[in-house]
Amino acid sequence: MKGKLVIGLLGVTVAAAAGGIGYLYDMSVARHSKVNKKPEPGVYSDDPDKQAEYEKIKEWIKDIQTESVEIRSFDGLRLHGTFIPAEVYTTTTVILVHGYRASGMKDFGLMLPFYHKLGVNILMVDDRGHGDSQGDYIGYGWHDHFDVERWIRYLTVRFGDDCRIFLHGVSMGAATVMLTAGDELPEQVKGIIEDCGYSRLTDQLRFNFKNMFHFDGKPVINVVSHVTNKMDGYSFDQCDSVKSLKNATVPMLFIHGDKDDFVPTDMVYENYDACGSEDKTLIIVEGAKHAESYHVNPELYESAVKKFIEDHTEE
Repeated sequence: MKGKLVIGLLGVTVAAAAGGIGYLYDMSVARHSKVNKKPEPGVYSDDPDKQAEYEKIKEWIKDIQTESVEIRSFDGLRLHGTFIPAEVYTTTTVILVHGYRASGMKDFGLMLPFYHKLGVNILMVDDRGHGDSQGDYIGYGWHDHFDVERWIRYLTVRFGDDCRIFLHGVSMGAATVMLTAGDELPEQVKGIIEDCGYSRLTDQLRFNFKNMFHFDGKPVINVVSHVTNKMDGYSFDQCDSVKSLKNATVPMLFIHGDKDDFVPTDMVYENYDACGSEDKTLIIVEGAKHAESYHVNPELYESAVKKFIEDHTEE
């Protein structure tokens, strides 16, 4: 009788653990999550003033030329982007890479007029598993950084070998471009801007676990990573910006808010220190929480980005 009871309790425990792992995978990785009810992009801010600003941008974008573009990923997914040409023809383009369960409009909408006025082309991409791109899972930047390299190739074919390309990512998109920075990139990539990206995904998830559930989630994170590796072909350990940045040679601009309580500000110092690029700049925005640096201090943000791009587009 005791044996049956022990076996029964073990069965319940295993089932509960499996259910918990399934819940966490669904919440954090699956595209069409049943439990993660984060609003679809379109609800850009709880702040009425910011909502009004976004509405103005949505009207503004209707009046300028845009183009829907598509490429194929290395594993056959259809990837979508929105191309906004500069008013005066140029071969300089900024690729904008959004964050987790977000969109280009959510993370970069308020910046679009700034970039347009700067006189560069804008390529706003939908990450795999987001928007109009295919994909059933969220890659936390790993497979996404290979997708960015495909977008780079698309632009070099479209504009020729003399084109200039910049990458700009926010949050998970920032991790994506930092992972890209460690690869061997074509000479057309002139600079990379990262805004509030993690140092290592496992450290990021452990930090969030402690904040949300008040315990170190390392054992659970390791199991979910194993599931992700089996189901989606990547592990959380591969998402390591610090490791990647050690191999970086392209100029880098790092931006982070000093009040970021989601991706802690300490991570940007780790990323910056690890970066192998000789040309690198760090901007800390006072009073900015996660992904709010542009909202809090647009003048500083625009000044830093403008200088960075202009410095690296000179002949």
